[in-house]
Amino acid sequence: MNLPFRDASFDIVISVASIKHWPDGKRGLREIRRVLTPNGCAFIAEADREATDEELYRFASKFTAWYVWDKFMRWYLRQVVFGQSYSRREAEWMARAVGFNHILVEKVLEWPFFIMKLKK
Repeated sequence: MNLPFRDASFDIVISVASIKHWPDGKRGLREIRRVLTPNGCAFIAEADREATDEELYRFASKFTAWYVWDKFMRWYLRQVVFGQSYSRREAEWMARAVGFNHILVEKVLEWPFFIMKLKK
């Protein structure tokens, strides 16, 4: 929540599947914006809380070790991993709220995730 870098330190920031773990999503995005150089870009990939059950189950089926724990893994994905994440709309709202003006949020094809591309 307090990145140990001075303002405008990075041209690119990448976050993969972590924003759901931040204590305050807006504060984390504000810190990312702070450390980006002018015209810097952030790429954030995250689980989509609004993914359908079909998308989640198709995703889980790609991991053969999960077949043994099928019911548990389906519950875990829905309630824990995706349930604690953000929807694409929520993520976009947070990015706008902290001052990002160039925002593109896209669903990852065939996967229950989204990618948010932010430019300072």
